[in-house]
Amino acid sequence: MSPTRTTAGTLRRSISATLVSVPFVLIVVTWLAWHRVLPQSLPTQWSGDEVVSTQPTLLFAIVTGTIALGAAAFAVHAALSPDDDDHPRRSFLIAGSAAGIAAAGWLISASIARTAADGGASAIGALGLAAIASLAYGLLPFAVAPRTT
Repeated sequence: MSPTRTTAGTLRRSISATLVSVPFVLIVVTWLAWHRVLPQSLPTQWSGDEVVSTQPTLLFAIVTGTIALGAAAFAVHAALSPDDDDHPRRSFLIAGSAAGIAAAGWLISASIARTAADGGASAIGALGLAAIASLAYGLLPFAVAPRTT
């Protein structure tokens, strides 16, 4: 294998791992920006337009942040040790999807709570589709990663 191809593969794996890390950074940044205006509990489940269950805001941020951080750790491991994994692209796909859905859960619940605090509606509406679509976030690092190690 040529040194140029190896360097390009390393760069692409690094970019993939960085893409998987973005949801964790997004959760942390939005927590720091919003924690003073968020209520004590965030909505986590809806039935139609009604909130069915809530979770303490700090706990919800910690859980979603931990999931996104764990996914980023798996992606960094796949990027740093491609010889240990025959298919690092699969690792990036799964880790990216997990991080994306964690970030979407946090962002949707926190955004709805912020909107409701400002006098808006607290219904999830079409944002439920965003949660489903966030699973596709894993396709970004998957597409960037090199096809062979």
